[in-house]
Amino acid sequence: MKIFCVLGIASLACSAVFMSCWLWYRGTLNRLHEESRRFIMDILESQSTLNRRASQTVDSLETTKLNGNHGTASPAAPVQYVSYWELFSTRKAS
Repeated sequence: MKIFCVLGIASLACSAVFMSCWLWYRGTLNRLHEESRRFIMDILESQSTLNRRASQTVDSLETTKLNGNHGTASPAAPVQYVSYWELFSTRKAS
């Protein structure tokens, strides 16, 4: 009976240690996952902003050429923020 009690107590102690290690590793993994996600989203948003500004510049140049106003440019459109799902959507090639 004493052997089974010792084995039971030892298994409970090991279970507690393994559970605390698992929770610690899981917390670290969640933190790294969140940092990686923020890093990638920052990169995608900066690329999206650069692409949007480049397309607005091209659009404004095309508009001024079509209107015949070579010296003046049209005011830039307000910046529209792209949603999370639109960043990862596929675009049609034109």
